[in-house]
Amino acid sequence: ISDSLTFVEKSLSIQVLDFMIADAGEDQTVVYNTSAELQAVMNGENHENFSFSWEPAELVLNPDNHQTETLPLADTTQFVLTVSNINGGCLSQDTIVVNIKGADIFTSLSAADTSLCDNSSTQLFAEVNGGTGNFSYYWQPAELLDDPYSQSPTFTAPDIIDASESFRVHLTVSDEFSAVTDSISLFVFNTPNAEAFSNSYDVNYGETATLMASAGSGTDTTDYIFRWEPAEMVANPDAAFTHTFNMTQNQTFDLYVTNRYFQDCQSSDTVAINVIGGEMTAYLYASDSLICENETTRLFAVAQNGTGNYSYRWEPETGLDDPYSDNPVFTPYDVNSSVQEFIYTCYITDNITFLERTVSVNVYNFLDADAGEDQTVVYNTSAELQAVMNG
Repeated sequence: ISDSLTFVEKSLSIQVLDFMIADAGEDQTVVYNTSAELQAVMNGENHENFSFSWEPAELVLNPDNHQTETLPLADTTQFVLTVSNINGGCLSQDTIVVNIKGADIFTSLSAADTSLCDNSSTQLFAEVNGGTGNFSYYWQPAELLDDPYSQSPTFTAPDIIDASESFRVHLTVSDEFSAVTDSISLFVFNTPNAEAFSNSYDVNYGETATLMASAGSGTDTTDYIFRWEPAEMVANPDAAFTHTFNMTQNQTFDLYVTNRYFQDCQSSDTVAINVIGGEMTAYLYASDSLICENETTRLFAVAQNGTGNYSYRWEPETGLDDPYSDNPVFTPYDVNSSVQEFIYTCYITDNITFLERTVSVNVYNFLDADAGEDQTVVYNTSAELQAVMNG
């Protein structure tokens, strides 16, 4: 430095520090709740000449290292990288954004019962994995579920007319980032409306009644199984239309109707048949139970109640004009004693009840009177009289 008179020489030392432009790298996208790798781009610089700082420091493992890993991230986060010379100063900053995307969501649907009767219920279950874990649910059709926003709602099957119907239930599961849809099939079976009828609710003793069954209005009987009880009292207990055997007492018949394709779906009904009249009774008698050998008498079989469709058979047949009549004529035969008893048995049936009854007739031996030839004797003497016995 000079002022024309004096010359002064001074020196100044300037230190130039190495400067690095901060470069945090390109923005990243990672899956929810996973870590990102942060690394300063060195561009040929020696990282040992610089100090580094990542902010927010609480979200990284090594905030003072030129490269570090973040903690698992749940939200999109901007990180600030500050680079300075280790001797101080020469600051430079850059930012990087770590974006969060949702992980894949995996669903598995199940039901307590995938087959059920109409107007009954089953519980649905959704097993969900992946994603953020913060899930929302929506089931459809919502009107068939008690809570369509629940993870495990209750499905109530509607009333159906056909024997069976399938329902597809859909579930949408979503988190903050994505949504996935899954579905499950449920099979609903009609519960028949059993109805039992008869062509006659009052029948005469020994008659039959026709039994008729319905599974409900609009149903096809081929889709259902029918069963009448007591089975031993009907001709075909597994038919919708059948008839009873001959009725001898009042009886209630139980009808069970079952869905052929899902036999948990069953209903029942009853029909009562009243029997008019009672069991057949019978007795025998003879118009004359004491006759002479040269006379006849009529035997009578009297049947009462039962079906009214009576048939008769007399034994022995000998001596009777018609052994299959209810009132044959008896003519005595082979009378060898002064009084001879003839016993007849009649077998009577109304095709349900079989009875055996007996009747007896006593026959007196008959002798034609024969006093012999006329006689002539002397006055005031006796004559010998003797009946001619003819054997």
